[in-house]
Amino acid sequence: MVVIFTNDLEEFVFSMHAHHQCDEMIVLSGYIGPTPVERLTHLPISTKVIYGMYPEELIHERLHDILCGLHVTNHEIYYSNIPVHSKVYLLRRAGVTIYALSGSANFTMRGLNINGREILSEITGANLLQLNDYVERILLNATQCINIASTGGIVRHGFSVFSTPTEVCEMVLYDPATGQTQQSSGLNWGFGAGNTTLGDACIPIRADHIRSFSNLFPPKVGIQGNQPVELIWDDGVVMSGLLEGSQTISNIRYPKQISSFGDKSILGTYMRRRLGLSPTAQISRAHLTNYGRDTVDVSLIRNGVYYLDFSI
Repeated sequence: MVVIFTNDLEEFVFSMHAHHQCDEMIVLSGYIGPTPVERLTHLPISTKVIYGMYPEELIHERLHDILCGLHVTNHEIYYSNIPVHSKVYLLRRAGVTIYALSGSANFTMRGLNINGREILSEITGANLLQLNDYVERILLNATQCINIASTGGIVRHGFSVFSTPTEVCEMVLYDPATGQTQQSSGLNWGFGAGNTTLGDACIPIRADHIRSFSNLFPPKVGIQGNQPVELIWDDGVVMSGLLEGSQTISNIRYPKQISSFGDKSILGTYMRRRLGLSPTAQISRAHLTNYGRDTVDVSLIRNGVYYLDFSI
């Protein structure tokens, strides 16, 4: 009997080593995100991650820099030299594969955190050996990320350079109607009534942002809920995020704000730290002015991975 999984994939992937006596985990994925890769470094086993679609899509230098920083002894990151769109999760003991999953879920926040969207199935019997051989061939045709150079914003390894994405949305961090920060929403979301905590914050996605940058903020389809994403900041901080809330534009539902995933105060604490404020301070327009910037530039590194620039 084939066992399949469609919900809570992230927690299952990161806990399966505890249910099997293994000493190594290998992840082969068409696309990878920095948040799951970082989480792997906390597992008590060795890990290898292979980014499969590197030959066709290359990688943005910001994401490459993060991954190189996560490449350490016993937790290695590779870029495949042949295009691979597969998603495979292997557990090994003493070099022998003892358990495996395969399916449609990329090793990204979006791939592992939207219930019902992706699937992973257990691989058993003779298929387990075949899958192991397949992954081994890919690994033999892969290069460690730290051995690949960055050129012109795109990292390459013997391939033609694609253009760096230039679509950048400048998002104001105050209310354009009043010229002041909102008292109980936006950066000061935690001061509002309801299910909020002091320190919570979000970055509003306004209708003009969506009309001008529809590729950055995809519509919500059907009953689709909040979209998990990954946020890479200009100072190298990586944060799990959400495109959440709902607003209707031309009869299409779009997200209403960017927040941090799991705890909305993660974004709030981060922004306050950069402004030199306490974790629960109320942010004013004057604070932004004193910092030297009252906007954040948002661009898309690849689907589900955003780059945010709050530098001065």
